[in-house]
Amino acid sequence: MKKAAIVGAFLVIVGLSSASAYWQQEVHYKINAEFVPTQDKIMAQETLIYTNNSLDTLDQVYFHLYLNAFQPGSPLDLVSRQEGDYSTSKLPPKQWGRMEVKKLKAGQREISDFKIDYSIMQINLPEKLLPGQKIEFYLEFEDQLPPNGARMGKSGKHYDIGQWYPKIAVYDRFGWHNEQYLGTGEFYGDFGKFEVNFTAPKEYILGHTGQLLNQEELFPGLPKAAEDTVLVDILQKYKQESDTAHKEVIAAKNAKGGNDKGDNSQSEASDSVTETRTWRMQAENVHDFFIAANPDFIWDRAQWGNVTINTLYPKDAIRIWQKKAAEDTKFCLKFMSEKFGEYPYTQFTSVAGAVRGGMEYPQIITMSKRIGDPVSHRFFSVLGHEIAHNWFYGLIGSNETRQACLDEGFTSFATILLMEERYGRHNNSYTWKNWIQKTFYTNEDERSSYAASYLRRANQKAEEPIDTHSDRFVDPRNYRVAVYTKTASVLFMLQYTLGDSLFDLAMKQYFNQWHWKHPYLSDYQAVIEDVSTQSLDWFFDEWFEKTRRLDYGIVSVKSKKIEESGKGYLTQVKIKKEKEAVMPLDLSFRLADGTSHSEKIPVEVWLEERKEYVASLELPSKPKSVEINPDQRLLDVNRLNNYSVSGLSSPMPKLRFDYNFLNKYNPVPVDAYQFLFNPSFWYNDVDGLKSGVRLKGSYLEWSHNLDLGMWMGPQSGRFHYDVSWKEPTFWLGEVTYLNLKSFYVDGRRGGAVSIERDRLRTPGYREYFETQGSKYGTGIYAYRLKDDRWLPPTVSWQKGDFNFARLCYQMAKPGRFYDQEFSASFSTDFFRSDYNFNRFFSEYKGELDLGLPFSWAWRIAFGYANGSLPAQSKFYLASASPLDEYDNIWYRSRGSLPNKWRDEGNLYLSGGGNVRGYANQNLSGNKLFSFNLKWSVPNYLKLIPARIPYLTEPLNSIRWDLFYDFGSVWDAKDAPKFEDFSSDLGIGLVYRIPYLDQIIPDSRVRFDFPFWVDKPATGEKHFKFRWLFSIGAGIL
Repeated sequence: MKKAAIVGAFLVIVGLSSASAYWQQEVHYKINAEFVPTQDKIMAQETLIYTNNSLDTLDQVYFHLYLNAFQPGSPLDLVSRQEGDYSTSKLPPKQWGRMEVKKLKAGQREISDFKIDYSIMQINLPEKLLPGQKIEFYLEFEDQLPPNGARMGKSGKHYDIGQWYPKIAVYDRFGWHNEQYLGTGEFYGDFGKFEVNFTAPKEYILGHTGQLLNQEELFPGLPKAAEDTVLVDILQKYKQESDTAHKEVIAAKNAKGGNDKGDNSQSEASDSVTETRTWRMQAENVHDFFIAANPDFIWDRAQWGNVTINTLYPKDAIRIWQKKAAEDTKFCLKFMSEKFGEYPYTQFTSVAGAVRGGMEYPQIITMSKRIGDPVSHRFFSVLGHEIAHNWFYGLIGSNETRQACLDEGFTSFATILLMEERYGRHNNSYTWKNWIQKTFYTNEDERSSYAASYLRRANQKAEEPIDTHSDRFVDPRNYRVAVYTKTASVLFMLQYTLGDSLFDLAMKQYFNQWHWKHPYLSDYQAVIEDVSTQSLDWFFDEWFEKTRRLDYGIVSVKSKKIEESGKGYLTQVKIKKEKEAVMPLDLSFRLADGTSHSEKIPVEVWLEERKEYVASLELPSKPKSVEINPDQRLLDVNRLNNYSVSGLSSPMPKLRFDYNFLNKYNPVPVDAYQFLFNPSFWYNDVDGLKSGVRLKGSYLEWSHNLDLGMWMGPQSGRFHYDVSWKEPTFWLGEVTYLNLKSFYVDGRRGGAVSIERDRLRTPGYREYFETQGSKYGTGIYAYRLKDDRWLPPTVSWQKGDFNFARLCYQMAKPGRFYDQEFSASFSTDFFRSDYNFNRFFSEYKGELDLGLPFSWAWRIAFGYANGSLPAQSKFYLASASPLDEYDNIWYRSRGSLPNKWRDEGNLYLSGGGNVRGYANQNLSGNKLFSFNLKWSVPNYLKLIPARIPYLTEPLNSIRWDLFYDFGSVWDAKDAPKFEDFSSDLGIGLVYRIPYLDQIIPDSRVRFDFPFWVDKPATGEKHFKFRWLFSIGAGIL
């Protein structure tokens, strides 16, 4: 203990010495602001005293005007469009973010020599600012708050008010950091003092950075919690007093009912004036100031030492937030203080806000009120993540735009530690409660999920270095992987390399030396090397600066009894380094006598450029198995070769079986090949209720992808199977896959070999992002009809071998107001096909969205074929071809959907010409041209004022549209005349059936009502009630 204290004191001295040449600027903000929520505006005056502590003379300064980024045409908007996010570009002017500087002074002189370029304001100083000098800026400005400013915005009456004042850019050892705000790198700022007077309507409650100086004025006698309690809804008595006062005012007003009209008008005018109050707040040693405002906040309070903990949340968040948020906040503050360094302020606030995830600011965090449920620990994870940011961002003020890993990555590492402290090292993501969950559901831990995220990207050879500028990732998806998941996982490897206790000591030293300062990655490395007395260039270079991958594999294990002594076994383990990166590693042995043994191989072995190494050691008993680092702290991209069992000549992959219950989320193991299995049932008239099993296998959901389905039809006595194998390859570049398939399902047999490169980027969890990119490939396909009993009514499928090769291409390109998609395919007969043909099909889709309640979409389809094209692949005027229907389980076989609907033309699958009003005529040909138009209209059912239980919500979720279709199919050489084309007009609606998507791939159903067709079937009228049913959202 004494020795540790001496080492600690020495490190503090070393830290002070090494930081003696360090400098940073100092700020002192004084802001008086008025908040007008009815206009989404803030009017304010700001005084900034700026101290130049640098060694440089400054002749200009820069301010961030962050709100100006949320305007069409801004650099943020232009970059977002490249990523498929057009939310800013589509904002109407009233919803733009805007920070307008109305007056500017430097010293006592009014400044006109300044330039505003969206989120950056450049000011040329009237006099040079020498080292050690101060300058006072005075600004008058007006904010217009956007509805969604990424980490700021509003939802109903709730406002998250961040980046709301002109903030001077940081000038540090690398110069000015005056880059445009592009959405990823967050808000680098100078430490200093904030004095903020914020006037808001009286009913609004504020959560904020800093101390509330006039608490007694606003809330006389506001209680303070005891150390072991949480006070719930501490504003309850003030709300009751306010309600009583309001009732008295109403009563007094009603008592004046006999007054003349003029008196009443004057009284009403005076009542309409908004009553306000001013919150006086102050914070020191912070670099930003945030405010959350909501008139409906419930305010809980707790105490931890000298820190007052406040939690603010609306009524609809009570179930998760009440009491729990305060207790969890206290837990996180205590753990972070003990693990990294003491929290130095006297208050902390957690807010249920309008952000989609969570966001951190000094002394306050905000997170979505929708996060949290009874079984998931996501509430604690997000809350803990944002609170941990108050160490790695709030106190250690790193430059997230330049090196986001020091902020988000270190915080992610701390979040994992918080989860493990609270819920245990393993299986800490959920607490299963009922017997179904406990029996069938699997759990996971955040450490493994973070590692799996990085390992998938590394295996794709698509990652970028951790130390990449936040705004300069070539692929924006790499930002989150590198900054969050990889950095957190790399810190666990650093912990493993140094040893737990030495690493913990180094992290505390990093905090002690750099809190309230601006470190970079080189500063962190210097601290680690000082504490550990090791040179770690090799580690930081390969893991932070490069994208080297780590892969150790066991080649062989040999063990024989030591003859000389007759005791023990001489064991040799041959290890191969398959990739470029190096790390120390542990060999973990499980012995025949029930004991275990661990052997460490130092990194120096691999720094000598070895490709193989034989570890030779004596063991007291024969090894039954050996594994490389079962603790999984090494980021080994292929752990399938890390485990060997006695008696086998090569490594044996670990296998893991999980029940895939209703498509529940299944965690991805990083150390095993995973099988997901579930019973599978389906109905058709020939088999009856056929039953079987579905088995899916993969490693990291990336490689060796198996999909196997097997069923038995009780009525037909027929065995069905469908098996495919998907393997990543790099023949066409990254995200290229080789696919193999074989099947016998519902009377048809076949197989396929194909290769495709899929560069389509889908929105995923990012709700404002749209699909973009391309996908292309080629393949060989074979089909043969073996038994026509399964064919649905009216479906034509010719017998014989139908073999063909196909080239295909697909592209999606979103735009500000216009989105486009294009696809094309070319097929030709292949080896031993009974049909000789060439087939080409293409379609173009466009959607125009001007931000109005409605939008327009259209589609043009063209098809051409020659030769003996079989019926199953012809072009159909009203719907998809039988070959396309075969890939859809609903349409594949007789009786899965009502046969009567088929017979009467009430059933179709979108595709082909999609002139749906002609589904009952079943027209097909070798050539096709069609045009489809859709006008999406608002769901006016939402205007119904009454709320009907179990009915209102489904009705409100229906999507309506008007459609017009025009087209023709033909076999003749010449195209038909214009008057020979067919058309229809009607109304369509789409509804997603809740929860059904857990069982089937698409739970959307569509009803179309083509009430007019220009060429009705014999005996039909042009105008007639017609209805069609289909699975899916439709062709547009």
